[in-house]
Amino acid sequence: MELSLKGLKFAGAALIALVLSGAYAFLSNFSVYIKQEVLLAFSFSVERIHNIFSYLLVHTGFSHLAVNIVSGAAFAIVVESVLGFADTIAIFVVSGVLTAVAFTVINPNTALIGASAGVSGLLGASFFLDPKKAIWGIVLSLAAASLVIAPVSFQGVETAGASIDSSMSVALQEQSAALAEGNLNNAKLAEEKIHKIQKQEQEFAVSRNFEIETKTDFWIHGYGAVFGCLYVLIFRREKMHKAIAEVKLFERFLSGFLKKKNGHGRI
Repeated sequence: MELSLKGLKFAGAALIALVLSGAYAFLSNFSVYIKQEVLLAFSFSVERIHNIFSYLLVHTGFSHLAVNIVSGAAFAIVVESVLGFADTIAIFVVSGVLTAVAFTVINPNTALIGASAGVSGLLGASFFLDPKKAIWGIVLSLAAASLVIAPVSFQGVETAGASIDSSMSVALQEQSAALAEGNLNNAKLAEEKIHKIQKQEQEFAVSRNFEIETKTDFWIHGYGAVFGCLYVLIFRREKMHKAIAEVKLFERFLSGFLKKKNGHGRI
């Protein structure tokens, strides 16, 4: 039975964005980062094969999340406009699952985190369905990443760090004031507050370093794109007519251009 959501245009793109952002908000407890132990608990690896789906939901930081949401939504819209809701979600999930298996077989000592494989699957599928819109999706995603996501993420992290520093300064002042007044109870409360903020500082530093040091592997994107293309080739080949027509049009243009160039080059 085919799933139809006629009243909700691009529901697949919206669902992917909502699930990814909701998972990040919940697992990070609405803070800047998801704790490293939580990331590893949801990551996919040889030791954690049960996380074959959940690894797609966790990200090392807001910039990692935002890039996947923006690019994922862009390519999901292209795919969904041709195939519909069910195939869009299927491509995202299937590409993520198969990429995790393939990559881990070749690289058994790694752990995977993030929705990049699923997003790349949508990218590959979109090229096989509507190449022009797929290219626009790439251009818009790159523009959003460089002009919006990167500076906003940097500013957000800096603001969060400054907020922790400010809280520490206030707590130290409260402790000093309590000791000066001889109020041992308030001094003890301030000391507990200081220890709590110190733990936040440590967790923040660890998470920030983890985000910086964790790099995206090119092959993850490559595998995801290949599996997205294979999905269309195997299950929705009849929907490739527009892509085939555009390829043929490009071939005619290129052939005409080369003939014209060779003609002008003759003496």
